[in-house]
Amino acid sequence: DLLSLYRRKDALEKMFDVIKNELECGRLKVSSREAMEGRLFLTYLSLIIYSALSRIMKEQDLYKSYTLSEVIYELKKLRVVTLNSGKSYLTEISKKQRMLFEKFGVPIPVAP
Repeated sequence: DLLSLYRRKDALEKMFDVIKNELECGRLKVSSREAMEGRLFLTYLSLIIYSALSRIMKEQDLYKSYTLSEVIYELKKLRVVTLNSGKSYLTEISKKQRMLFEKFGVPIPVAP
C-alpha cells in the first residue's frame, strides 16, 4: 500500500505542476469569491482536457515525435479573423495541424 500511496502522491504533484506551468494557472489574482470559483472551475476543466489529450497522445504514439506542449502550441496558431465587414476567415491549416486533428479524431475546422 505504501507504493500505491507514493504513486498517487507523485501523480498529484505532476498535476499541480501541469496546472502551474503548462496551463499557466499559478496564481489566482482575483478580486471576488465568484471570480475565484470561476477561475478554479476553468482550471479544473483545463486539467481534464489536458489529461484527455495526454491519453490520446499515448494511444496514438505521438509522444515519439511531439510533447503535449508542442501540440498545444501548434494548434494555438489557428485563428478566426473577422474583418470590419463582419466576414470571418479561418487561417490556413497546416499539414501538421491536419495530421493532429486526424490523430485526435477531431473534424478539421471550417470557416464560420
